[in-house]
Amino acid sequence: MPPLSAAQSTTPRWFSEGDGAKGISWPGQDWFNIVQAELLAILNVAGLRPDKSKLNQLALAIKVIVGNEALLKNNCLSEIAQAGAAAQKKARDALGLGALATKDSLGPVDVNALAKNQNLKDVPSKTEARKALELGNSATRNVGTTSGTVAAGDDGRIIGAMQKNQHGEDIPDKARFINN
Repeated sequence: MPPLSAAQSTTPRWFSEGDGAKGISWPGQDWFNIVQAELLAILNVAGLRPDKSKLNQLALAIKVIVGNEALLKNNCLSEIAQAGAAAQKKARDALGLGALATKDSLGPVDVNALAKNQNLKDVPSKTEARKALELGNSATRNVGTTSGTVAAGDDGRIIGAMQKNQHGEDIPDKARFINN
């Protein structure tokens, strides 16, 4: 835009090219020429030829420019799809979406999860998992009837034990029990 001429009046007004003494103020030829040049430049960028009979040229030019240069809400980003794979990758990179943005579905590896069909075989550190669950050492012992194993339901260590709900009736030698 070319520079404006120096103002002839310092009184604040909408226009300041009057002499200030007579109260007359007008935009002046510089202002009109600058505005006209700017408006013609907008029409030119939009590829429209000026037509004195049309009063909507600026609105049409803005629509054309926005349509060419911007993503339109009603197009739902289809402009990026139409621009091709390179433009799509550039848009994903700019948004920081990474490789997950192009997948139709996500797998366990994508979301750092365990796969259901692996039945916990894919736990990276089973020892750490047991610690986190506070399972103790019984989680790693075999079931059996001997020392060092987890007792089975038919284990003599359980079957031969006295049961609380018997209230002492299951003590084989009550007299000896009392003396101890």
